[in-house]
Amino acid sequence: MSDLELCIDSVECEYPGFVTECFSFSNERFNLSARINIDGFCSLLFNKQLFVWNCAQQDRSKLPKCYRLPVPSTGLSYDDSSICFYKRDGQKLPGVLVISPEGTIRHWPEIGDAYKDQVVELNSEVAFSIVHIESTDYVHRFLLSTTTSSFFVIEILNSASERPNQLTWFNLDLNKKRAFTRRMSVLLWGSPITEKLNKTLILPTPINDIELVCIYSDSLHFYSIKKSSTIGEVNVCDAAYIHFSSELKSDVSFLKKNYQISILDSVLFNDGVLFLMAMVNSLDDELSLALGFISMGNLNARKELDKFNIFDCSTIKIDKDTLSRTTLHAPTANDYCVLIFTKDVVAVFNPLSEDKSQPYITPFDDELLGSGVYESQCYIILKNIGVSTIRILPRDYDLSFWTKFHSHLEPIEEFPKDNKSLLKKSFAAFCSKNLKLAESPVKSLLSGIIDGLSDLIINFVKQILDDAPMNDPRWNPDNKTNLDETISRDRSSLMLLRDQLIDKLAFYKMYIIFLNHFDITSKLSSSMPTFENRSAKAMLVEFGEKLHCMLFFVELIIGYSLPFIEDLVRKIARICAARSSSAINTQLSDYDHFCKEITRVDQFILSITNSESDEFAKNAGNMIMKKEMIMQLSAFFVTIINAITRVREEAWSIKLDENASTWLNHPPFLNNFIRHLTLTLDLLSTGKLDKESYASILEQNVYIARFVLGEQNRWQRDNSSIINRFYDLGEKALAVSLAEEFLDFTTLIRHCYESRSENEQRNLLEHYKKQFAKNDFDLFLYEYYRKKGMVSHLLEEKGGRVENFLSSYENINWIKNISNGEYDKARDILKAMSYESIDASKKQSLLSLGKLAAICSGKQDPIEMSELNHGLRLLIHQKKISPVIQRRINPQNRPLNVDEIVNADLQEETLEGYLKALLVAAVLLESPQSDPQRNSASLEDIKERIWHSALSKDNWSTFPVNESFEQNADESFFANLLGRFIELAIPKRIKKELIPEANTIFESFVASQRGINSESRKLVRHFLGTTIEASQRVLENIEA
Repeated sequence: MSDLELCIDSVECEYPGFVTECFSFSNERFNLSARINIDGFCSLLFNKQLFVWNCAQQDRSKLPKCYRLPVPSTGLSYDDSSICFYKRDGQKLPGVLVISPEGTIRHWPEIGDAYKDQVVELNSEVAFSIVHIESTDYVHRFLLSTTTSSFFVIEILNSASERPNQLTWFNLDLNKKRAFTRRMSVLLWGSPITEKLNKTLILPTPINDIELVCIYSDSLHFYSIKKSSTIGEVNVCDAAYIHFSSELKSDVSFLKKNYQISILDSVLFNDGVLFLMAMVNSLDDELSLALGFISMGNLNARKELDKFNIFDCSTIKIDKDTLSRTTLHAPTANDYCVLIFTKDVVAVFNPLSEDKSQPYITPFDDELLGSGVYESQCYIILKNIGVSTIRILPRDYDLSFWTKFHSHLEPIEEFPKDNKSLLKKSFAAFCSKNLKLAESPVKSLLSGIIDGLSDLIINFVKQILDDAPMNDPRWNPDNKTNLDETISRDRSSLMLLRDQLIDKLAFYKMYIIFLNHFDITSKLSSSMPTFENRSAKAMLVEFGEKLHCMLFFVELIIGYSLPFIEDLVRKIARICAARSSSAINTQLSDYDHFCKEITRVDQFILSITNSESDEFAKNAGNMIMKKEMIMQLSAFFVTIINAITRVREEAWSIKLDENASTWLNHPPFLNNFIRHLTLTLDLLSTGKLDKESYASILEQNVYIARFVLGEQNRWQRDNSSIINRFYDLGEKALAVSLAEEFLDFTTLIRHCYESRSENEQRNLLEHYKKQFAKNDFDLFLYEYYRKKGMVSHLLEEKGGRVENFLSSYENINWIKNISNGEYDKARDILKAMSYESIDASKKQSLLSLGKLAAICSGKQDPIEMSELNHGLRLLIHQKKISPVIQRRINPQNRPLNVDEIVNADLQEETLEGYLKALLVAAVLLESPQSDPQRNSASLEDIKERIWHSALSKDNWSTFPVNESFEQNADESFFANLLGRFIELAIPKRIKKELIPEANTIFESFVASQRGINSESRKLVRHFLGTTIEASQRVLENIEA
């Protein structure tokens, strides 16, 4: 439930002429006293006259009929308790009884009929009140009481009886023990010895035989009318002293000596009596108020009350001289009560609860004439405001809404057939101020609907916003009225449009308050694909912001001449008209079509931005036109921002989470503002504007920039292009101010390092570190250093936060480790980085640095050093690959394995390439045991592939099979490669390992050279055997 507040809601029924005439003559001599009675009839006592009118009549367009009823003459004063209205079957108007202080009863069977008088013998007592007891088929009964507690039953025969309207009376002796004493006292001294009666309450249904409760200044007496007997009495003031003593931590005897407690008023409440009590300090007039309650069971020897709650009355304007005029009402007799003071109305919910909830209080600055209860509602009658209902409604509730717009929510289906009808019924009941009636359909809706609640809620309000304006006959296609052309087409029609938008805003506002009150908005937070992955809650906010944008835009057009925007509106309006069936309606203006579709405001803003860009491109050299356009468009965007800001400031508006997805932080929409800012800053940077125009445009667009930055998230704002444009424009102080406000730390860091000495840079950075410590300025600074390659600055930073930052960036963290002498950590990081590197040159550098770190650590592991050296050797051989081949097979220069390097070298098809391939194989031969490529199979495969390829370089089938074969064979590619290989300056053991095995090479050669004849095969086999054997002898001789 939303926050509630107490409202004084005028029934908007003007006082009749007789009544207003009384007001003009009222003074201290002629008091005014009014109350509301059955069927909404109000009565006003003034100067021995009773004025009666109905404030509940349906037709409020004319004044209600007023009846002037003369009351019996008396030398004493009348008050409301002397009047009793009652309902008679078959009559439109109620009957009225008035009792004079002397005992004359004046009876009007029906208001407007002739009256009859009847005298009741009061034995010199003064009549106090007359109240209705019951009505049967034949008789109406009333209780007449005197100030000294004498009681009389008045009976009026019904129209169905033989003697209709005959009035009789008889004495009702409810206190037999005191009856004789009281009569003798009156006879001898003329005044009673009993306490004064303050109020009588008739129970509609007896409880434990109790039918009548009499309230005195300090006690309650309970009676049975039918049995003419006393049931019991309770001195509530004595009991109240005990409760006050407990609450105020004071002694009872002290309170009785210094404080006076009295009952101000009482009502029937929850099968008991609820009474308002006042305790006044006789020394300093300190006042305390409390609500007490006593049930109607076990009244004998009652010394304590069932409930007693003191409430805070410090904010209530209480005039102690008029405190006795305070009245207490219980409109529903079970859940809350209303206290009417002379300048305040107070409502207390759950007055019997021990949980002391804060009362609702609303003041009024008017003369209070009276109050009453009618149809479970409390009313007060004020001299200037008129008859008003006391309502407890959601805060910001529009009290006049139902009067204005009820016809647009009717007719209401008594039994809704679908969810939309159920929603409409609940909303209509809510708007009619009947929250209880609205609650039931809402519960049914929320319990019955599983899917589609968001769509239902959104479609309902969208229809209201996008429908034709209410009460505008021009939109009716059947309307044949010839409206004045100046009204429908002239600019002044914008005034009408503004009023229509205000009406739509009233609907939207009430709808949001309705959804908030029943907590429906909390069920609309899920993102929906139909709403571009925004939630229905965000869509409700969006509609409200768009409605305000349209309203503010119309007010802008009314107040200012904006030719560029007005021309664009006409173009958009034609598109809108083409979409609707009202395109042929000549009574509608362009603005009518444009303002109808509230939810398409974003498309209008996009059209504005596109047109601005197009016009700038067409008029690149027209500075006057560009300046005028920028000023108009800036005024437009400022208006849009003001509208959005206004609705967000409303207490009743829906509040979204900071990170919620909305139409405003949707990049395409914000881009409209950014595009305008870009054009504006381009214009400002030309230097061709006069100072006044420059200052005006700058001020407008700083306002726009603040809005855009406020809608962006923190990461979008960092290094903001908008703020940097202001900085580059020369407005550095402004840019720095924006950067500080919106936490654009990258721009602040840039500012620190531009045109400042080293000391100034350091001092300003330290200042920002402290100022924005909670916003992680230091982390943004570290990231700035990293991106800018300012490693030395980053390494100068100290503390755990920079250590944590660097742990995510190993390419810098190892430098920090070297600086700290942590060589082992640096080596491990460099090795890990080299394994992950996808660039051969970078990997070579990382392995080299890792090797240096391992050497510096002083704890060299031979295996680890072997791994590092092996990796470096491979990378060195990769660098020797022919650049042409490298570009073709490895343009990204990724690290290659042994097999890939060998293949690349073989592709050179030169002796140098084959020698490089053999050297790579030599590296594999010397690789550490941990190398996954190091196994005999891999080495033999590479060796065989190299020598087989070398042997296949020559076309042996073309060699003549004679004495010249040996000469040709000695000059072959294979023979040359073998000779060059033997001459390489590498260890002889490696050469021996890499010299091919003759049979293996020959078999693979024969398998691939199927076209060679058998004679040639023999010769090749002989050649391979003798040549390889000779090479082996050479190696043996060298070793020897």
